[in-house]
Amino acid sequence: MILAGMGSQTIVKILRQAGQKAATFPHWVFQPMTRPEFLRYWLYDRGIAVSQEWVVVEGHRYYVCMEASWSLTSDDSRLLRYYPGLSHERIIGLGPKLLLNPAHSVQRYFAYRLQRLQNYAASLPLGPTPIRQQVQDDIRIWKQVMSCHSQFSE
Repeated sequence: MILAGMGSQTIVKILRQAGQKAATFPHWVFQPMTRPEFLRYWLYDRGIAVSQEWVVVEGHRYYVCMEASWSLTSDDSRLLRYYPGLSHERIIGLGPKLLLNPAHSVQRYFAYRLQRLQNYAASLPLGPTPIRQQVQDDIRIWKQVMSCHSQFSE
């Protein structure tokens, strides 16, 4: 089954509506246009493993693609070694298979995500607010991910 070109929430809605029919497909390919972390969490919560994840770049657009299948999800010990201090939940959100993908397109995608967060932070009103704190925390995490990923990719 291939579901592509729509947001993660729409993909999840389709999978929910398909109910047991979705379970008859042993292998899926997804290309969510928005919020890939939402789809990753949903899949993980249902015991569906993302087996591969990559980024396709077209012009200035980044497309996260993933393959998934019914499987016992397993943690990769390399994630703890290459990305110390990241929680399991954060790793799922960032994409365990992306974090272990050394492709240059993945590094560019991570840089793009960091730049978007930094631009957003610059647009927020000054002063301590919960949203500003969350964005600053996300920026810190993305900087750590980029640093760790560049070491992993070498």
